[in-house]
Amino acid sequence: FSRLGSLNTHKKTQSYRLTGEYTQVINLTSVMYVVKGLVSRTHRRIHTGDKPNVCDVCGKGFSQSGSLKTHMRTHTDDKPHTCNVCGKGFSQSGSLKTHKRTHTGEKPHYCGVCGKGFNQLGNLQTHRRIHTVIKPHVCGLCGKGFSQSGSLKSHMRTHKDDKPYVCGICGKNFSQRPYLQIHMRIHTGEKPYHCGICGKSF
Repeated sequence: FSRLGSLNTHKKTQSYRLTGEYTQVINLTSVMYVVKGLVSRTHRRIHTGDKPNVCDVCGKGFSQSGSLKTHMRTHTDDKPHTCNVCGKGFSQSGSLKTHKRTHTGEKPHYCGVCGKGFNQLGNLQTHRRIHTVIKPHVCGLCGKGFSQSGSLKSHMRTHKDDKPYVCGICGKNFSQRPYLQIHMRIHTGEKPYHCGICGKSF
């Protein structure tokens, strides 16, 4: 056994099989646990929804004390999980695991429609909206819908004089970064579009 706790639980299981004493058997949703009463109560909370471990800061409840302990780090600057590549710290081990994919390039979440890969499940879920008509982010001024909140944020600049992207050469302002990038070609002379017939660039 890799953990002492696993060995101890195993011993209790064997003890129960031989003597029928010391332990309590729980059989819920076809999952059997042979453990002492304290642990069995913890497991039972998964099925009952009981969350006795409550955060003193925000009031959120948890079924297990370990989950509360992990949650408390969101209210402090405690980040015990550190990336060995860049040194960035995280409050949860799962967040560190996801972060490491930015260094390895791993993208385990793939779109079933176009095959594009993502390093986070949330990014895949957001991406899937482009293949559907789901546009939950709606402009309150013109009613236009967007699949992503960032797209709505960029769109809102068209309704006001918010132009945060500035050309470093001539000082002209733009509401969106792509517009600035297109404008910069005037100064650089870049012509990225080529005619396949005559070879002329635009």
